[in-house]
Amino acid sequence: MQLVDDLFRLAEKYMVNGIYARLKHIFMSPSFLRDHPIWVYTLACRANLDADAELVIPLTFTMDLVRDIPRTCLSMMTGETYNRLLAAHATRRDALISAANRAVAPAYPGKCSCGLGFYTRLGRDIRLAVWEKPFLDRQRLDSCLPDSKSVCKSKSACRVSEQVISRYFTDILGEVQKLG
Repeated sequence: MQLVDDLFRLAEKYMVNGIYARLKHIFMSPSFLRDHPIWVYTLACRANLDADAELVIPLTFTMDLVRDIPRTCLSMMTGETYNRLLAAHATRRDALISAANRAVAPAYPGKCSCGLGFYTRLGRDIRLAVWEKPFLDRQRLDSCLPDSKSVCKSKSACRVSEQVISRYFTDILGEVQKLG
């Protein structure tokens, strides 16, 4: 990655537009974007390609901005570049939490009261899941489910079931899809 950055700087310094365009084409390729979104974001910012940097930001939403950024990449970022990434993650995180809150948990009339506690814990766990990585899919939602010991064992009175949870998760993902 450092080599790509060095080549960019040389192409820019000596105004070799053909090499500059070719390097941009390489690092904006789908495979490079998928495998190295933080590097691409950093390189785009360093090359003053702000529009490209903005396009890359959503690809970083599956990453933890504290643990997943390579040290060498972090050293190449300016404070402004890193803050822009943090701000985008915070905005996305807030939008995901709002989307999850818009999905209405099923009502629990009846003898069993565990449903309210179950969905309260589930909502808390979902908020915690998007705190570090502002990305939510079915796999991440499933990881938020409390363990089976904390779910009510009163199957006849309890309405916490796999079908109800699945429908609730579908509603949450529907709200998340609206975010784009």
